[in-house]
Amino acid sequence: MDAGKVTDHHALIITECLPGELSDDERKIYDIVAAQITEELLQVQVSVTDGERLPCPKCQSGRILFYPKVAKCSNVDCGLTVFRSKGEKQLTDNQIADLVIKGKTSLIKGFKNKDGKTFDAHVTFDKDFRTVYEFPPRTDKAKGKGGRR
Repeated sequence: MDAGKVTDHHALIITECLPGELSDDERKIYDIVAAQITEELLQVQVSVTDGERLPCPKCQSGRILFYPKVAKCSNVDCGLTVFRSKGEKQLTDNQIADLVIKGKTSLIKGFKNKDGKTFDAHVTFDKDFRTVYEFPPRTDKAKGKGGRR
């Protein structure tokens, strides 16, 4: 079976069966499609900088892998996942690197809450390594809003 002749149509045909139920030819197609998908997924990985490998802050044994929608630990038992989309903004590789290395990002402007109002905040980890907002200290001007005069 020539890998160049395998199409999406072939992939659809074999998804209706369990791999153990496939004929020899179908199994060859299945293996080719699986190899092509794996190769494409491995090419999607994005690096922060050439050769930089960030250690996982949660398990300390894995490395952070960057993907288009998430950054996650290479240790499958760890489970650390950082979603890029937060408050209608997309975290950059550098912002995620800051989060992993320093424990929080620099101040990010323009997050949106559920009501559509914008706010500025750092992104940090909570005790369970979920991403949360950390708000900068309020200025005297902000403290005065709505207060007594």
